[in-house]
Amino acid sequence: MEIGFDLALQTLNGAPWAGCFQLPAGERYLSPCYGVGTPTVSVSIGSGEFGTGLAPNRLALLASFTQDSPGSYDAWNAARQNQAAFAEYAFDWATNFCTWAPDNPLGFSFERSCARHDFGYRNYKAAQRFEANKDRLDLAFYGDLQRQCATYEAVLQPPCYALAFVYYEATRIFGFQKVTDEQIAEAAKLMPKDTSGKAPSA
Repeated sequence: MEIGFDLALQTLNGAPWAGCFQLPAGERYLSPCYGVGTPTVSVSIGSGEFGTGLAPNRLALLASFTQDSPGSYDAWNAARQNQAAFAEYAFDWATNFCTWAPDNPLGFSFERSCARHDFGYRNYKAAQRFEANKDRLDLAFYGDLQRQCATYEAVLQPPCYALAFVYYEATRIFGFQKVTDEQIAEAAKLMPKDTSGKAPSA
């Protein structure tokens, strides 16, 4: 639930407004700032979401599902497999997994980490709070990939960690997994010689 209210503000001396005014912490614009260049501006402002005490509010639950921790990942994955139980929150569970990169490069299972990253991006964009959370979501993605790499035997971890960094850097810079064949080939050089060039299932 979000509290919204409309304001019409007039300058005292009749001077025109030069731009939208800065909002106090915790508030955001729900509509454009109309009337810039005139003595009166009208805006619609929201004070953020709050809980009813009956269930976690949507933003709080979204934050809990997108932290850089194994517990947060497990909670998100459990909810993903039981989406009907969270229907009231209207989360967007759609995913294209690792976008412009292999979902499982060199056999390493990155698919589910990419799905959680998609979940964070899509739902924070819908909540109009994406920019404030993008860096945190990218770091959580990197943490998920690193924890996945840790599940492989030691000789397979160097190429996995190398790929994890490549995928993280792509999301940090481009906002999605834009990874080249050359980058994957570089990581492949770190694969043990006694493998087929692919990691077995963790």
